[in-house]
Amino acid sequence: MFLFLIFAGYSREQKRMKQIRSVQSLGELHRLLNLPKPQHPLISVLHLNQITQTPQPDPEKVMYPFYQICLKRNYNGKLRYGQNYYDFDEGVLSFISPNQVLSTEGVATDGWVLVIHPDFLHGYPLAKSLRKYGFFSYELSEALFVSEKEQTIIESILNNIEVEYQSSIDAHSQNIIVSQLELLLQYADRFYQRQFITRKKVNTDLLTKLEDILNRHFMDDQSLKEGIPTVEWLATQLNLS
Repeated sequence: MFLFLIFAGYSREQKRMKQIRSVQSLGELHRLLNLPKPQHPLISVLHLNQITQTPQPDPEKVMYPFYQICLKRNYNGKLRYGQNYYDFDEGVLSFISPNQVLSTEGVATDGWVLVIHPDFLHGYPLAKSLRKYGFFSYELSEALFVSEKEQTIIESILNNIEVEYQSSIDAHSQNIIVSQLELLLQYADRFYQRQFITRKKVNTDLLTKLEDILNRHFMDDQSLKEGIPTVEWLATQLNLS
């Protein structure tokens, strides 16, 4: 998510020419951020204090094909994800799904971003079970608050991931990284349940409802029997014309 917060380098003329900037690979992302080449083509850890670019004068829309898990500190800005603004007033840990359009104001200079291309998870159960983690959904618009102790736990796992892909890649490397990622997500799930245990589900955003309907449709394998949902079917499910 915070890839967008520190993304810069376009002229105003380019902004007018392209409404949405699409970044296609980790290599392209590292070049745009003036970082060294990624040590792995499908996974990378970006340290925000190593990025020296300045913020854009105007909000801009960017789309990435990656999962993004970000821990930010001292960020006073706004990020639009889906149709809502992400709330960073208290939280520091946030999650973004691939191919989502983001627009933001502000810069985060302290923290990190774990960037994972979906292809890295291909063939692993996590590729499918990742959907069960609701914090990647539009439904949650609040960043996750974690204590200093919890941050230490998460950053320890992140460090393990970074060390592993920076080491000599062997037959065990990807398995170890995926296991560490699963552990990170399980901790995040625990922390989110704690944060929202006393809160009711009040988000009635249409995009949230649509995402939920589509997830249930494909997870139940309805698409194999009925095919891709039509506009008319979706409109009926949402009680819209």
